[in-house]
Amino acid sequence: MRSHVATEADVIEAVNLIKISTVEAAESGINQQVTLTPEIKQAETQIKRRLGIGMSISERKLIDELAIIGMNESIVRRALIVMHQRDK
Repeated sequence: MRSHVATEADVIEAVNLIKISTVEAAESGINQQVTLTPEIKQAETQIKRRLGIGMSISERKLIDELAIIGMNESIVRRALIVMHQRDK
């Protein structure tokens, strides 16, 4: 039966496990790819049309403007994520 008291070795092992799992989780999120559907590509095109180089607009306003022309909010958000991942 193990003791309920953590030793220094137990703490070091726990910290190492947390570091490893955190790095693995971060890397898997970075490498996760979103499938580019025609709708996401269309949303990306519309976003680029509305935002010139150096311009800024609130995310909510952009989504609202694109909703007026019939774009789905979740599609616009996915397009923004894809663009952010590509650093555009």
